[in-house]
Amino acid sequence: MSYSIDIINLAITKFNILFNLSKVAKLIEVSLRTIYNWYYKYNSFFQNNIHITNEYLKNISVRKTNKINNYKDAINNYVNNNEGCSLNDLYEHINKN
Repeated sequence: MSYSIDIINLAITKFNILFNLSKVAKLIEVSLRTIYNWYYKYNSFFQNNIHITNEYLKNISVRKTNKINNYKDAINNYVNNNEGCSLNDLYEHINKN
């Protein structure tokens, strides 16, 4: 399930009032596991009581896309040169290079 930035920012705000992730999870009705994931992913935001912005999330998305594009040619070349390759073969080939 995907949550809006507003829900994550609400978790950040409540955390800075309560300093207890399990209470925050119950209060905003989000699973504790999700709250912990947000806490580790956005730790500096939680610790400094800063809200996440759309611009910040866009920058993360661009970095992920660039990382994927770095391997795009290697993947295409390997698949084109090795008929019937498995994902495991592909993973090993990319990690060698």
